[in-house]
Amino acid sequence: MSNIEEIIGSVNTSEVFDKEAWAEKKRQERNSVYEMIDKTAEEVVTDINKYKQYLDVQSKFDKYSVGNALLITAQNPNATRLRDFDGWKEAGVYVSKGAVGSMILEPGDSYTKEDGSVAQMYNPKRVFDISQTNNKQSIKTNHYDDKLMLKALLHECNMNIQVVDDLDGGKVASWNKEDSTLYVKRDPDTKAVFRAITTEMARTNFEGSSEVVDFKSNSVAYLVAGKYGLDNSKIELGHIPSSLQGLEVKDVRNELSSIRSSMEDIDSRISQYLESVTKAQRNVEQER
Repeated sequence: MSNIEEIIGSVNTSEVFDKEAWAEKKRQERNSVYEMIDKTAEEVVTDINKYKQYLDVQSKFDKYSVGNALLITAQNPNATRLRDFDGWKEAGVYVSKGAVGSMILEPGDSYTKEDGSVAQMYNPKRVFDISQTNNKQSIKTNHYDDKLMLKALLHECNMNIQVVDDLDGGKVASWNKEDSTLYVKRDPDTKAVFRAITTEMARTNFEGSSEVVDFKSNSVAYLVAGKYGLDNSKIELGHIPSSLQGLEVKDVRNELSSIRSSMEDIDSRISQYLESVTKAQRNVEQER
């Protein structure tokens, strides 16, 4: 018997790849993931603690879509760093034996719908948190000076800002739509000023009842503070507006997406400024 025959004979050829069975398995996985997204979306707008849990996840994984943030909220809300099996392996880290991981969705191939429009296919993907690996190193957290963060928040801000001695209702900042001006109280508490300005910046992106606008604006401030490791415990979310609780699941996701989008608008300027400061500091150190 030749070497080729020996090799071929050693392979179990009885297990033929069943394309239809594989496709059906993926379809079921996809349906299960979407059902989890819908269920979690319903939960976060009926339970304020669940909603805060979702915000905490979205702030840690700010590049994740709302759908994927909802999936992590449902499966592993304490996750801090996620990669798939191969991603951890490439980093020289190995997933612990028996670790289950969490399912998220990643973009797949595009396809043409019956109406002729082109849509994006999303495929289930299993990811593992760093706590499920052999990596025992603690995650490095950046700590930024309060004044630096406030400068970053105001970086390339196109709003008309006016500092005043006092504001009605004991407010620290207030957006006036009539004269398109953000009024900021002279307040020595930089943290409070940062929270208040973030909230008011977000307010300019939302419409609707004052209750809904307040809730969504505070949610944005909560997300921004959470991303940068700032104290967001003093950002009062209150209760979930009844108008949000009664929405269809797709509309809930749209509302969450609008909150995430507003957070991105603010964060893009913050991150740009912090990156420029870090780069300048590196250049100074290299010149020494």
